[in-house]
Amino acid sequence: MPIRKNLELLEELQKIDLGFEYIKNTRGKLPEQISELKEDFELKDANLNALKSQIEVIEKSQRKIQGDIDISSEKIKKYQAQRYEVSTNKEYEAINTEVETQEQKIEDLEKQILDLIAEEEEVKKEIEDLEKETKDIQQEIDEKEKELAETDEKSIKDEKKLTKKREKLVPEIDAKILRKYTRVAKSNNRVGIARVTKSACGACFRKLMPQVVVDVRAMDRYIFCSSCSAILLPEIEAEEA
Repeated sequence: MPIRKNLELLEELQKIDLGFEYIKNTRGKLPEQISELKEDFELKDANLNALKSQIEVIEKSQRKIQGDIDISSEKIKKYQAQRYEVSTNKEYEAINTEVETQEQKIEDLEKQILDLIAEEEEVKKEIEDLEKETKDIQQEIDEKEKELAETDEKSIKDEKKLTKKREKLVPEIDAKILRKYTRVAKSNNRVGIARVTKSACGACFRKLMPQVVVDVRAMDRYIFCSSCSAILLPEIEAEEA
């Protein structure tokens, strides 16, 4: 096959390969963003569960303290009833002391309950805020996953079309120059062939010697960029001329 025809086919092949790269890039940062959002969600969800466990501990403490208050209240009733049974001032004062002790205990316990109620309200507010945040994050995850799914659905269709074109095109290209193109493209961001642009390589923009530009224009042999190794094609204007 004439070199000119091989070069034209290679340029067409590169368009297909760059199409694959474009499809890959259309996913953009969506997978990374989704992953970060999920990590954030998991962290906040763990904090949320910890706060809910904290509420359970607070409520358990409240029940325990309330039980202690009830016990002290019963003791006060018992002591108050005993007042009518004592016969000496000493016994009466002893009962009063026990009553005062239990009343002070109840006062202290009620203060503890008030502190726990205040703590519970703060924790519940944190839970409310975190639930809203996790809900918003989950909504954003769902939206981005939907966007990614739609992108992937289109990408799969486009990839199938490009794969079909590539499979049809590759057998028509000289195997030796195809291997060279593949090696260069692999190490050169998928650019294995480039047109000369203003006397420079269209891939790496390295200035070319005048004789190289002339040789490329002749299209009677393969010319490679001395800098990036890309196979060179003449400028479109020069080729058309």
